[in-house]
Amino acid sequence: AYAPLDGDATCDVCVIGLGGSGLAAVHALLAHGRRVIALDAATVGGGAAGRNGGFLLAGLAAFHHDAVAAHGRRRAR
Repeated sequence: AYAPLDGDATCDVCVIGLGGSGLAAVHALLAHGRRVIALDAATVGGGAAGRNGGFLLAGLAAFHHDAVAAHGRRRAR
């Protein structure tokens, strides 16, 4: 566990919730040079994403370029 946020902080973006989507957002924002503060109520990946795969329950979607190759651009969209 990380220390709680104490006092004022300055950032470009604050990401709340550090499951799979939140962590991906933090990673992308940092890669684009943004100053990021990431917050979660408990532990990183400890919510639904950490217990049961969260977004993976519905299955994995094809990457867009693969869907275009398999189904055509209109249907993939």
